[in-house]
Amino acid sequence: MQIFSCVSNSSFSDVCINTYGSMDNYIKLLVDNGLEPNEVPYSGQQVQWDNSLVSNQSIQSLTASNNIVYATLFGANNQNNIPMPQQYSDTRNVSYTASADGENNITITELQGNQIVQIEREVKPLLNTEFSFNSATGVITLTNGLANGETLFVIYKVLVNY
Repeated sequence: MQIFSCVSNSSFSDVCINTYGSMDNYIKLLVDNGLEPNEVPYSGQQVQWDNSLVSNQSIQSLTASNNIVYATLFGANNQNNIPMPQQYSDTRNVSYTASADGENNITITELQGNQIVQIEREVKPLLNTEFSFNSATGVITLTNGLANGETLFVIYKVLVNY
């Protein structure tokens, strides 16, 4: 294992290209160093990497011999140097169990500001025509309400900034 020192304005994608010469070992790099994909390396942070796994020797040796260090986190190649948005979409789920027959409006605070991917009623996914959703309030309105004890499973998407 070798050590790579991170520079400011770099991402772990940059670190992976600087070390392995490609993105092939991106997950390995994160796991080996106990990192998460939404983390940003700090200047001088030491990252271990396995130099026996370099997948693109020519890129890795070219960058190393010429002291090229990729640091593209904030749009280094952007003419106006405008920071690039750093976010990804994460899929999550939440469930709701009816406490009375005929419930039509269900407020789930975790859904506020997010986008529904799919709703399942017990084991049957609902069609888009069987519900409506207000993202600002997190309110789901069902065309046919839930029966007492019936569970609604909601899969939803969240934009995560990193």
